[in-house]
Amino acid sequence: MTGSFARLRRIGNQLLRFGIVGVANTAIYYAVYRLFLVFAPYLLAHVVGWLIATLFSFWMNCIFVFKVRPTLRRLIRFPAAPLVNLAISSFGSVILISWLHMPAEWGTLIAGIIAIPLTFTIAKFVLTGRTDSVGVGRKDAQ
Repeated sequence: MTGSFARLRRIGNQLLRFGIVGVANTAIYYAVYRLFLVFAPYLLAHVVGWLIATLFSFWMNCIFVFKVRPTLRRLIRFPAAPLVNLAISSFGSVILISWLHMPAEWGTLIAGIIAIPLTFTIAKFVLTGRTDSVGVGRKDAQ
């Protein structure tokens, strides 16, 4: 029972940390997006915000969420997760803003939120090498 409780606690802590980083990452992305939206088209503002947020996300996911050392190899592989997020959120932005006429200030934010679950799964895999999405029964990578 103690081992199961410890695993559940570790999973819960990891998910909480991922959520905290996700909120901070979203805030950074959205601030940059809104800043660039003043003088750039929404897709350009979206990509610039995404690039800056991706660097922040890499660092924090390594150090705070998955507790792995940030390395050049991990940095090179890490964009696989946010690229999936970029594709889903970009396509979602076009649908919500251009097709459904939602305000640009909100459409891209909503599209990004929709992409989060797949982003977590891919980030965990590329940073830790694990295929399990929440680490059940496995020791955290160091």
